[in-house]
Amino acid sequence: MDLFNKIQGHYLITTITNAVDIASLSQPFWGRVENDVVYIKKITEESDLAELVQLMAELLNVEIREGKVSDIVSTISRKRLDSNRFVIRAIGEALKGNHSISFEEELAKDEQVKALYNNAYTNAKDDGGLKNLTRAFFDPLEYYLETLEYKNIDENLFMKGLSSIH
Repeated sequence: MDLFNKIQGHYLITTITNAVDIASLSQPFWGRVENDVVYIKKITEESDLAELVQLMAELLNVEIREGKVSDIVSTISRKRLDSNRFVIRAIGEALKGNHSISFEEELAKDEQVKALYNNAYTNAKDDGGLKNLTRAFFDPLEYYLETLEYKNIDENLFMKGLSSIH
């Protein structure tokens, strides 16, 4: 989903396989990303896997020791995953197992931040801000699905000429 005009300063990372012709599926989306598409060959070298583990850990703000990088790389190499998508998923799962903290646990670390969050949440709830969020996010989604001729959006997703999409 592209909410380009709804979110200021957002950054979009998406993956598309060769089996998908994104230009025919969504010309506006393709027009926005076509100049920034980077084609990546299958990652197989252990040095590339190690670099990817470190970069993903940095991106996800996960502290990881050098020995753990080697462990993740050797585990992934043994699995002989057949696509980068599965490699990235496996790295993400390994990093999540290394660093998993709930929102509530993070809030509990700092009482001032927790109080600020609770105050902002209460104000947004009292002022109807959460309804506006719903309108800003889900109304464009519903409109988008309707333009693609999806039927019975609330019950099932049916597209004209196709069977149910679940």
